[in-house]
Amino acid sequence: MHSDVIRKSLAAARSAERANFESANAAAEVHADAVRRRRALDNVRERLRHIEHLEADRRANRELGELATLHHISKNAQHQEYQ
Repeated sequence: MHSDVIRKSLAAARSAERANFESANAAAEVHADAVRRRRALDNVRERLRHIEHLEADRRANRELGELATLHHISKNAQHQEYQ
């Protein structure tokens, strides 16, 4: 009878230890997944910043091109007036 109680107690302790180990593994997997998602989100944000800079550069280049065109038209008009 006494040995049955000891066996049941040991089995319960092993079962609790196994459940604790499985719980710790699950928590580690959740954490690892959160880290992967955070890195992916950081990568997306970095790509968006890069795209925004490219877009700003493209707008600035277009505006410079428009200014150069206006300057060229103005110079041509001045040249025409003097002729």
